[in-house]
Amino acid sequence: DRVGNRAAAALFLGVVVAGQAMMTVGICMPVPWMLYAGRLLFGIGSESLIVAQSAIVAKWFKGRELAFALGVSLTTSRLGSIACFWVLPGVAEHVSVAAAFVVGLGVCAVTAAAPRAF
Repeated sequence: DRVGNRAAAALFLGVVVAGQAMMTVGICMPVPWMLYAGRLLFGIGSESLIVAQSAIVAKWFKGRELAFALGVSLTTSRLGSIACFWVLPGVAEHVSVAAAFVVGLGVCAVTAAAPRAF
């Protein structure tokens, strides 16, 4: 907790975006090792980001509100995954697999930019 929750969340968001970018390049080129390395980065960043987000929520809420806020945070994350599973297969089928990865990269980039607005 040396850098703070906000800085840690920004760092981990950057790792997630970098991982998605590596996977996108790996699928477009194609370079298999970039796919593996990108997925590894994405996974490390996203799991660490969950911890940072939980710490931020814990600072904002107490008691019963904390349980509800953590539930909303987790539910929002899962709804994003469901949206991904619904949308991206259609993009891959009708356009290309590379286009689905580019859409994923765009979503990651917008998500990484969103905290800067607050």
